[in-house]
Amino acid sequence: MGTKIVAVEKALDASLTTSHPNVERIIESMKYSLLAGGKRIRPVLCIAACEMFGGQEEVAMPTAVAIEMIHTMSLIHDDLPSMDNDDLRRGKPTNHMLYGEEIAILAGDALLSTSFEHVARETPPTGVEALRIVDVLRRLGTSVGAYGLAGGQVMDLHCENKDDTTREELEWIHIHKTAALLKVSVATGAILGGAAAADVVALETYAEKIGLAFQVRGVKMKMEMEMEMEICACIYVHTPARIYTHLHSPTLTLRPLYPTSASIRSPTTSLT
Repeated sequence: MGTKIVAVEKALDASLTTSHPNVERIIESMKYSLLAGGKRIRPVLCIAACEMFGGQEEVAMPTAVAIEMIHTMSLIHDDLPSMDNDDLRRGKPTNHMLYGEEIAILAGDALLSTSFEHVARETPPTGVEALRIVDVLRRLGTSVGAYGLAGGQVMDLHCENKDDTTREELEWIHIHKTAALLKVSVATGAILGGAAAADVVALETYAEKIGLAFQVRGVKMKMEMEMEMEICACIYVHTPARIYTHLHSPTLTLRPLYPTSASIRSPTTSLT
């Protein structure tokens, strides 16, 4: 897997170039987030699925790069003040913190449109039927639209402050946010490798289950973190002159450091 990641990183770096001084700023913003690190799970899955059915890495790489562009767009937009309002991503300033909100929005938009251009321009013309490339483009569009990332994000925002969110609503959110790009990664790779329709469906089911399993793990980690933060966010005052942080003395008075535990915002876990 390490060699695949190296190849992906090289392809990502080469995917965005500047040919005019007027686009230097937006290209710089796009590359800042695209090359900011991450596990590169989606592009590696795309390449692996292609090779599983006899395809070559160079055939799948443009689509693998495109999927990472789409994923990066979603992270840039998720971090915006109007969405999750995050200042850091992978330990680095988020795009809008460095380039401003306006440039960050446009950089995300440009990454999305460039992803389709990249597949159409860079996929080798030999060895892949044109209809398969069209199918790849169609699936990429679906993965990011109302029945993909955008729809999942809207539902997530709708349920954010609901006390009665159902399991079905949560599954819908996670299938369309986390699992959508995993599904399109394996599906497009398999299609480029020559897979039959039934094989593509089986791989999509596999990827959807991975996405849901990851979210279950993420929720568990978030709950554990919230419990730790809730304990740490309590100041126990014994006398005006001394402050205690242990939990066992019955004479201490509990004073929350923050108004409620709900105000403590845990970082979002993601397959980044």
